[in-house]
Amino acid sequence: MNPYQQFVSSFVQLVADGKSLPLGGIPPRQMPAPKLDAPVALIFSPHPDDECIIGGLALRLMRERKFRVVNVAVTLGSNKERQPARLAELKSACEWIGFELAETGLEKITPAARTREPENWMVAVRTIARLLAKFQPAAIFFPHELDWNNTHVGTHFLVKDALRTLPPSFTTAHIETEFWGQ
Repeated sequence: MNPYQQFVSSFVQLVADGKSLPLGGIPPRQMPAPKLDAPVALIFSPHPDDECIIGGLALRLMRERKFRVVNVAVTLGSNKERQPARLAELKSACEWIGFELAETGLEKITPAARTREPENWMVAVRTIARLLAKFQPAAIFFPHELDWNNTHVGTHFLVKDALRTLPPSFTTAHIETEFWGQ
């Protein structure tokens, strides 16, 4: 008998069994609220759902090291009609995970917009710089420069530009995320 046949069949059965699982409705894990003086980690999410995709280490910092984790919603996506629904989904996801949420209201966060719309870009830079100054994070998570998605790359440059506006005494750990474009 072929040993791989049973191995593959077990995966097929696992997927079939998974179809009977509930979609949502599972209560979040009860966690004590972080202390007000807890270290902060900021996740700069280019789009709603990025906090879930790259938030594993931040979640671990929250659970094991008692960090406050704040998801910074850099944009709500480019489809204006979907933005209210995406914001509702984002709020639910952050609440379920235990992340705080900071909305920015920013749009057009791409490398092209950085060059073509400098006034809009500087408003965005000041918005992110204010959040960095407000939260004084011990760690920040943001996309790396070589990501394939334009808004992810734009978010990288936005955070870097905002960091350059802060005083030299401002320090934080930089954790680059979203290695999609390998």
